[in-house]
Amino acid sequence: MLVRPAGSTKKKTGGKKSKRPPSQPVTSTPPKDSGGSPTCADPASQFGVNCTCFEENTAYFGNNHVVGAENPQSSRLACQRSCAEKAECVFWTWGRGSPTGPCYLKTKRAQVTHGLRDYVSGSKDCVLPEVDKGASERASERATVKDSVALLGRSG
Repeated sequence: MLVRPAGSTKKKTGGKKSKRPPSQPVTSTPPKDSGGSPTCADPASQFGVNCTCFEENTAYFGNNHVVGAENPQSSRLACQRSCAEKAECVFWTWGRGSPTGPCYLKTKRAQVTHGLRDYVSGSKDCVLPEVDKGASERASERATVKDSVALLGRSG
């Protein structure tokens, strides 16, 4: 459900249809609050410019349950999983590093600082894109193996 920003008015179209060509996709960006931030459907799990559960180029400061130097991780996914293993952790911030980067486990999302190129932050329960990609790749591999076995069974 979209929320109309305060002070905006709904234009009456007088029953006329939109002049947008039918082939042009309708895109929707999250509505903004009075401070210019998006109003996400579930603010507890969605935030940032695109209402996702993680924010690229962003770090959360303060509220550390575990500081990054004590919790080096190889990826943002590893950092998110480290957070998921700790009851006290609610959010995380990971700094890109080689071979590992600092993974800060947070008790809350505060002091959000955007524009930090080497950081990504997110929520404990976030399903990162690489998790979905990995699941679809494994499903594809299983289907390929299953098809190969079926073909071998027919030729034998």
